[in-house]
Amino acid sequence: EVIQVAEKLGAGVAKALLGRAALPDDLPFVTGSIGLLGTNPSWEMMSNCDTLLMIGSGFPYSEFLPEEGQARGVQIDIDGRQVSMRYPMEVNLIGDSATTLQALLPHLKQKSDRSWREHIEKSVAQWWEVLEERAMTDADPVNPQRVFWELSPKLPDNCILTSDSGSAANW
Repeated sequence: EVIQVAEKLGAGVAKALLGRAALPDDLPFVTGSIGLLGTNPSWEMMSNCDTLLMIGSGFPYSEFLPEEGQARGVQIDIDGRQVSMRYPMEVNLIGDSATTLQALLPHLKQKSDRSWREHIEKSVAQWWEVLEERAMTDADPVNPQRVFWELSPKLPDNCILTSDSGSAANW
């Protein structure tokens, strides 16, 4: 449902830490993490968006969201206590995310201007180049980013890796 909404609206998708598994990072419009360990494309998208759709997120760092008044806000959450808590939303929808998005999709208009989406995808592609460059930097004894860069494509689908918190979670 999130992919369908993003496709229809020509939008990008940033993910809070607990939502990292919601969509794969290799979709060209997924900007990656938002927040303290966030990506440049996520920061750029939040800094320049005109609409914010938050789906099932209690993301606690409002300083990484658009400035108040910059974007129109819509939030979907199963818990009504979570809505409009971090950003002043115009519309709060209380319910299961998938069910609510399914009900919302027929009411969304297909965006024909794809320039916003194209900008996001270009930013994401450039970010992946930055990450590869960082991973390929020589280090002694080893560059930990290189380990994850090389390991990732060799892992089977639906593989789960765990790590301590902090930078390792990002790599």
